[in-house]
Formats: sequence, structure tokens, C-alpha cells
Amino acid sequence: MRLEIRCENRLGITQDVLEILVRHQIDLQGIEVHTNKLFIHFPNIEFAEFQHLMPEIRRINGVSDVLKVAFMPLELESAEYQNQLISTTEKWLTVSASGELIRLSTSANGYFSRLLKHDLIHVFDWIKGFNLQKWLDKQPKERLLAVAEVAEQTFQLELQPVWLNNNKGLQGFAGATIRFINGHSQYPNEQKANAICNSIVQQSAAMRKVVRDGKKLAANLQPVLLVGEIGVGKGLVVELMHALSSTNNKALIVVELTADDVSTQLTKVNLDVCGGLYLKHIDRLGAAQQKNVLAWLLSNRNKLQQVKLYASANNNLTLALQQGTFNEHLFYQLADSKLVVPNLRQRLEDVAELSQLFVEQICLDSGIAPIDIADDVIKRLTEYSWPGNASQLHNVLRQAVVLSDQQCIQLANIHIEEDQQEDELLTVQDYLENGLDEAVKQFESTLLRKLYPYYPSTRQLASKLGLSHTAIANKLREYGINRSTVKIARRS
Repeated sequence: MRLEIRCENRLGITQDVLEILVRHQIDLQGIEVHTNKLFIHFPNIEFAEFQHLMPEIRRINGVSDVLKVAFMPLELESAEYQNQLISTTEKWLTVSASGELIRLSTSANGYFSRLLKHDLIHVFDWIKGFNLQKWLDKQPKERLLAVAEVAEQTFQLELQPVWLNNNKGLQGFAGATIRFINGHSQYPNEQKANAICNSIVQQSAAMRKVVRDGKKLAANLQPVLLVGEIGVGKGLVVELMHALSSTNNKALIVVELTADDVSTQLTKVNLDVCGGLYLKHIDRLGAAQQKNVLAWLLSNRNKLQQVKLYASANNNLTLALQQGTFNEHLFYQLADSKLVVPNLRQRLEDVAELSQLFVEQICLDSGIAPIDIADDVIKRLTEYSWPGNASQLHNVLRQAVVLSDQQCIQLANIHIEEDQQEDELLTVQDYLENGLDEAVKQFESTLLRKLYPYYPSTRQLASKLGLSHTAIANKLREYGINRSTVKIARRS
């Protein structure tokens, strides 16, 4: 039972109420003192005893009224606070003045528990690179931005001191709230590379090699060509190399080479403020566009000597060079070094962590509470071949978040086309049953039928396979592959 006692702000009223409870032998479970109000919480009592209790309290000098209430104010406040802890997508925690962990948001608990794989009680043991204890010992009064490491990953921290009125009516230092800021745009240049590196999942040896090689290639101003399928994260690798480059104090400018008027796009680039220039999709350039890009590069040769050049292609351009469909001079202007970014099928060890990060970001963007992923869902995702790479994985998970009960993604929420779940290759016996020529055609038909849903444009498919547009069009016609016979997949 809970009562609200409306009264004057007289010091002795609380004592008078407690004496009445003692006379009635009622155990007190809680008491709260507010301005002009006093709340008490005790076990339910018989109605007859309650009839005597209420008038006695009302007769206390200074009491104006006594009401039954459903909840104590702190109970409501605690419930609201718990809802905030559960629903917020921000990662934050609070510590006492001595550094003892008091509480942390559900998002922070889930994320750092996965990262550290042990309990988070001893904050000093897992927040590294910033002397939290020394800062707390100073009893600071101003907010502080700092950079620290957790499990060899770099984070920007926002530390907010907490000061409360103590029993002497004076302000006392109670501890601090620590918020882990999302994204890396706020980081100083010397820390940005570490922050970007954190966002590249590299549980697989293949991705660790990409990061390792990318760091080496960032050391000089030689151009770098990145090769990899759509959705593998070439842009993120470019961001990492730019952050590590000697020109990172200037902007990284990205140019999508997909418009017809490429020359106009390039003339808008201000090389005076450019530290890195990223030319995307050079493999999609026609012959005339290739000449225009080469001409622009040569005409700006002097300014480009102080700019790190990056280019990307979805396929290896070596065959295009041999066939004469890609300008050799342009190739060597942009491909002084080459970095191959693996597809998701080559780095399935990364799928579990990528899935966790994607769901966390989707929830953050949608403004909903963090969602767990069931173990059987993780198993299913890591067994799939992901022809659409990380972009396809992100789309599947975004739909799963919408379809879930917003507590945990279940297997029923994961929708992957059934025809994508078949084996990617036929058995050797099936291939060789009718001879080598027929086996080659069967392999071609199977491969094109698998790729066509993701590259329905003959030009895209030709670029993907390093063949001419005419050759691909003829093969699609021969095998009866078109939009009416093959279901087109949703693209990122």
C-alpha cells in the first residue's frame, strides 16, 4: 500500500508519521520526502486497521490530506529510466567518483560484451588510452571530449561530470556519464584512421590483408586502383587510406563516373582543396569518356602531384586492356598499384560481426531500441554465399528489423530467395555427362543465370565478366536468359 501525504514543509511531520506506523506495528518499505508531500510504502493491511490509520495521519499538525496512490514517485522514475536504458540506441555508461560502474545502456552492454567477451564491471580495465581515474580524481566540472581504446578499437568519448547536493546542502562530485560517440567524422586526423579501421570488419584473413596492404599503399602519393564486386566496401578502404595519407589535412573528393558528361563532373573538382581524389567505376567508361578523363588528368598533372589518386572497378581491367576496350594510358595513370577487395563469399568469417553492426546501425537510423539476432539466424547468414555482398546482407537485415517484433530477429524474419539457396555449381558428373563442349555451355548457362538477377543490364554483366557487350547479349539470347525467364533481385 502506498500513501501520499500532503503537508507543510515541517521537519517533525516525518517523525510523527513514523510514530503512528510503529504504534500500528506496520513495517515501512519505503519513504520519500518531497516539497509539501510525503510518500510512504508499507504492506497491505486490513480495512478495519486502515480506517483507523488514515484519520490519525490526517490529525497530524500540518497535514492537509492523505490519499492512496498506485506508485511511489521513485518507482515511476525508475521505470521511465529503465525504459530509456533499454530503448536508447546510444552507447553510454555511468561511473561513480571512484570509477565503479553504476549502470550502462542496453546498447552499450550488448556491444561491449560482444567485443570484450567478459563482464564490464571494472571500467578501468577495458577503457584504455585515456586515464579515466586521473580525470575522476580531479573532480572535474567541465565536459570533456577524449579518445580511448576498447579491445584495440578507437572510440571518441564524451565525459560529462555529475555533481549532486550532499547532506550538507553543498555540491558534491558523484561521478560521470561516458558516452561513446557514433561515427568518425568528429575525430581529429591523427585518430580518424583508427576509427575508420574499427568500422571495417576483419575477422577473416582476407580482409585483414586488405587493411594491411591498404595501410602500406597509403604511405605515398602513387595512384591506387581498387578492384572488387559491387557492395564489398571499396569506398570504406579508400577512406581509410586517405586518413592515413600525407594529404589527409585536405578533403577526399569522390567522383561517380556514371554520368554521360564526365568532363563536366571533373571540371567541378576544386584541386586546391583536394587531398584525395576517388574516381569510382572507371570500368564503366566508354571509349570517348576514357579519353576525356585521361585528357583532364594530363592537363592537371601539376596540381595532381600533391593529390592521392584512387580509382575503383568492379572487375579486373587486364582483359579489357588485352581486348583493347580500355585505354592503356588511362589505366597506367590510375593503376600504379592495385588492391583487390574480396567479396563476402571469400570472407564468411566476417558475416556474424557485420550482421551485428548492420542491425545496430539500422536501429540507430530508425530510432528504435537495439535488437538481438537469434543464434540460428547468424548460422543461416554465415552459410549463405551472398552474391550481392555486404549490400545485400544489409538489405536482408533491414527488412528483418521491420518484420521482427523489435526484440529479436528470428529465422522467420530472414527472406532470401529460394533459388539463391541452391548450390552455386553443378556436380562434375552433371557437367561431363554429354562431353566437354556441352559441359562448357552448361557451366556458362548456370553462371549467367546466377549472375543475371544481380546484373540485369547486359553492359553491367559484360563489365562483370570482362567480355564485350555483344558477346554477352548473344549468350543470353542463346540460353534464353531475360527478364521474363529470370526473376530480378532487389539491388542495394
